[in-house]
Amino acid sequence: TEGFESARLIKPYKEKGLGSMHRGHVLTTAFSYDLPFGRGQHWLGGLPAVGDALLGGWQLSGILTLQTGSPFNVSVAGDVANCGCGNRPNRLGNGNLDRGERSIQRWFDVSAFAVPTTFTNGNAGRNIMIGPALQNLDLALLKNFRIRERSRVQLRWEAFNSLNHANFGFPATTINIPATVGRISSALDPRIMQFSLKWIF
Repeated sequence: TEGFESARLIKPYKEKGLGSMHRGHVLTTAFSYDLPFGRGQHWLGGLPAVGDALLGGWQLSGILTLQTGSPFNVSVAGDVANCGCGNRPNRLGNGNLDRGERSIQRWFDVSAFAVPTTFTNGNAGRNIMIGPALQNLDLALLKNFRIRERSRVQLRWEAFNSLNHANFGFPATTINIPATVGRISSALDPRIMQFSLKWIF
């Protein structure tokens, strides 16, 4: 009887939802631009060899990524349903806030969910909430110094998340822990820069 009751509490329809890697919209683009300075270029074309070695031949490249948020579950702490399965809350409303209402202190409407009564599992489905979006621009400035016909040294300056945009993680989702639920306390890396010297042969 206990096994039957546990199976009955897990409703198959509640497991139908968006995949955890789902992104509604994704834009990724890469670019590379030879800066117009130095010999044979529009600007400073008359530079001597030393000046051209310093100012000419630079290249700017980058990768821009724009993505809408991925989905996540809302949960309940403890085995309220006494089924040994992942407990879900009852969904009383949509829960997703409009863009202008969302903040790191209140990412979703916590009042749209309630803890189910003892020995019951809530009606909330999987991955019904949408997390923060991702906006990232990685940039690289590089210059090649030819050593021989088939080898060169490349000087690189790279800035990951070059605009230092805050890309937040998921909010806390356990509705019966009111001190943290709905709040975001994590983020991806801030701007990181590195310089490197690369030998290509």
